[in-house]
Amino acid sequence: VPMPDLFTQLNLLVPQGWQMQGGILRANLYAERVSAQNIEAKVDLTVQKDAQGSVMLRVVPEMKYCDPRYLMGGFFPVGSNYGGMTVCPLMPPAQFLAQMMFPWAHPQAANAQMLDAQPWEEYANKYRAETAKYGLPTTYDGAQVTFAYEERGVRYKEKACVIIENLGQMAMGQWSNKSTYFYRAPFDEFEDWDPVLFLISRSWQFNPQWLAQERASQQMLTGSYNQALAAERQRGKKLLETQHHIQNTLNEMLDHQRVTNEEIRNDA
Repeated sequence: VPMPDLFTQLNLLVPQGWQMQGGILRANLYAERVSAQNIEAKVDLTVQKDAQGSVMLRVVPEMKYCDPRYLMGGFFPVGSNYGGMTVCPLMPPAQFLAQMMFPWAHPQAANAQMLDAQPWEEYANKYRAETAKYGLPTTYDGAQVTFAYEERGVRYKEKACVIIENLGQMAMGQWSNKSTYFYRAPFDEFEDWDPVLFLISRSWQFNPQWLAQERASQQMLTGSYNQALAAERQRGKKLLETQHHIQNTLNEMLDHQRVTNEEIRNDA
């Protein structure tokens, strides 16, 4: 069960009279073990003009996935769970927005169309520059996509953005969606609301003290997760060795049976 982070301070510009829902959530680690999915606090924040969200901006929480190409033995098929991550092949960012983010955010949408898709190099380059300081082989790819769809009888236009972070082989195929958000307005009003929603999306700032606490927490939880993952890998290795031993024993039995049958036929 997600727990609200009571020590969080987040400032952003919101038009007077608008509503806010959600915020920054942290997993209840008293009730569940540490996994790749709950090391970091997650932001799931909605800013909307009215209860219907006719004009709305939503910050989408970062979720971690695991590319099955880097997992051993075929024990983790697509859709299964590995270390708290959903096993799913790495996706290009525009595909992620269309196939993963949009259905999650708008389960009641109808007649959805992708009107436009563009690279989001501005933000991708910021992530690349930060990672380059540490010499890590992490890759980043970004996209900005425009959708049109109908929801509860209203036709909307929506812009969505995402940065896909790929840690690749060094993290057993871990990848995630970063800086993910969308904003929408009725189709014919979207151009008027676009500057306002864009300003909101660029205005938020975290309290530096909370960020320092968050980094320290992530370092501690990462150590616990790595120990748990090492134990999981060891169990997987033992299971694989056991399966190979059983298979080899079965093969030897079949070979012995085949030789015995041949000798019986010869005697006959």
